[in-house]
Amino acid sequence: MRVVAGVDLGGNAVNYTLMNREGQFLIEGLCEHPSLAKQGPEICLRQIEDGLKIAAEKSDVLFSEIVAVGLDTPGPASAAGLLSAKGSTNFVHLKWAGFDIREGLAQRLGKPVSYLNDGNAGALWGHFTIFGATGKETSISVVIGTGLGGGVILDGNVVKGRKGFGGELGHVLIPYQSIVGISGLTPLCNCGRTGDLESLCSLTAIEKSFLPFSCRDIPDTILEN
Repeated sequence: MRVVAGVDLGGNAVNYTLMNREGQFLIEGLCEHPSLAKQGPEICLRQIEDGLKIAAEKSDVLFSEIVAVGLDTPGPASAAGLLSAKGSTNFVHLKWAGFDIREGLAQRLGKPVSYLNDGNAGALWGHFTIFGATGKETSISVVIGTGLGGGVILDGNVVKGRKGFGGELGHVLIPYQSIVGISGLTPLCNCGRTGDLESLCSLTAIEKSFLPFSCRDIPDTILEN
């Protein structure tokens, strides 16, 4: 059997899917494993490998039968999987800055790995689900979660951009100073920008910016992760 694996790496969890050469999914529902991304690349890559072996066992597939892996992560990252030198949304450990996660995982697994950021991967899935694999329509997707992912599909192809920022709607700067009710707020994004969409519209924005801002005049407020 020849199988390809899909690996969705987030800040807290890794999700897996397996597909055979006939296009049949071998896992129903979610197959999830803790990512431990906040502990750095070495531990996280080991977690990905361990979880992939669990997914293979769950599907009655030998690990050796997985011939290729498709990986997605939060941005910002290059089109080839080099994470931003200023860090990434969910990967706050210092060693993630400038880390080549596609190459790192390929070496860890000993298998070829292809890469998309999670916004583009989600947009591609949604596009093909609605229009089919041969559709030439154009679609734009926005996904709000820990960060804010986005993707643009043009004529059935992912718009990656020269530096991998195509469709990265979360890291587009907006005139936040004109938004009513947040005067005095400085919304910082983990990518290093101030006032991009993700710094104002995501779960990270609530924790990092809005909660401290909203509670600044409330005495004895304790904010915990």
